[in-house]
Amino acid sequence: MKIANWNILHGLKIPDGIYDQEIFCQDLSSFNDIDILSVQEVDLQQPRTNLDNQLSLISSTLNLPYSIFAPALSGTPGESFTDKIVPGPQFGVGIASRIPFTSTETIALKPAPFGAPLFIPKQGWIYIKDEPRIALAAHFSQFTLITTHLSFIPGFNIHQLRQIQNWARTFPNPTLLTGDLNLPPRILNRVTKWNSLISFQTYPSWGPKMQLDYLLSREDSWKINDIKRIKLQTSDHFAIQGEIEIPESA
Repeated sequence: MKIANWNILHGLKIPDGIYDQEIFCQDLSSFNDIDILSVQEVDLQQPRTNLDNQLSLISSTLNLPYSIFAPALSGTPGESFTDKIVPGPQFGVGIASRIPFTSTETIALKPAPFGAPLFIPKQGWIYIKDEPRIALAAHFSQFTLITTHLSFIPGFNIHQLRQIQNWARTFPNPTLLTGDLNLPPRILNRVTKWNSLISFQTYPSWGPKMQLDYLLSREDSWKINDIKRIKLQTSDHFAIQGEIEIPESA
C-alpha cells in the first residue's frame, strides 16, 4: 500500500508565494498511484485560495473516492480565527484514500498562549501567534492512520504529541502517525518510542536542512519499501512517500 504525507502550505508556490490551482493540480499528479495521501495546512473556502475546497480538489484530481477534512480553526490563520468551528473559511488537515474508512474521529489540540517568529513566503520573518491544532484519525479495517500538524512552539509541540499518543492507546488496530510534527528527529526520538519509517530532511523545500515531516508507526512490525522524498513546485515542505506493509492486528 502506497502512503504519502505532504504539508501543502495551502497550495502556495515557492518562491513567489502565489496560489495557482493549475500548478497545484500538476503537483498532485506526482501521487497518481497513491492509496492514501495525508495533508496539512489545507484551506476550505478561503478567499486567499479562490474559495477552493482543497481536499475535494485533491480527491478528485487523484481519483481517491474517500476523504475527510478536519478543520483546526474557522477564519484565516495569521489574521482572524477561532477554535469554534462554524460555516465559512476553515483551515486544517485531511486524508484522501482509495480505501474506505470504517470510521473517523478527531482530538482538538490547544494552541500555545504565545507565538514566535516564522519565515513566511513573500513576507520574510514575522511574529506569528500560535493556532489551534487538530489530529484526525481514519480507522480502516486493518489499521488506523492519524494525521496532524503540531505547533511550531518548542515544548508545546511535545505536549501535543503526547496527547496524541495517549489518545492512540485506545485504538485496537496497528496505528500510523503522519504529518508535520515541527520536531527534529533528535528530540522526537527522546519523547516517543514510535518508529520513524522515513528519515529525510524535508524542510525547507528550497534547501532542506531538517526533518519535520514523518511517518511514525506505533508497532515495530510495520515495514516500508520504495521510500521517496518528493520536491514539488508547491509548498515549503517536501512530500514523503513509501510502500508500506501493514502488520496484522494483535
